[in-house]
Amino acid sequence: MTASDKMSRIDHVMLPVADIERAIAFYSDAFGMAVIERRDDGDRRFAHVGYGPRGEHVTIELIEQRNVAVIVGNGHFCLRLPELSEWVATRELAGQVFAKPHGLHDGRILRAWIRDSDGHLVEVADVAS
Repeated sequence: MTASDKMSRIDHVMLPVADIERAIAFYSDAFGMAVIERRDDGDRRFAHVGYGPRGEHVTIELIEQRNVAVIVGNGHFCLRLPELSEWVATRELAGQVFAKPHGLHDGRILRAWIRDSDGHLVEVADVAS
């Protein structure tokens, strides 16, 4: 049995953030995510944001670590959204700056890239692709 045989899905993706309230506002505004869970252990503040309860849905775990500078890596994650063209138009009207040109890529998949409030790259792809 391989590791992939034992795994069923991704539970969450963790992102370090400089200001947890600002990060929550970004994911709520840009993607309609809700805060699923919050906690504070004194040195760090945590918030899971997403579209449903942990354990049933993948979440993004935002972590603000006090007195530690945020280091943004070169990675990214991808969200699939329905009606991506409408989402792009709405974000453009709101003044969203896109990190890369959006449109059809590989001649078939509609994609857009934005940076979150801490500079993490978020790829957004059409749910139908």
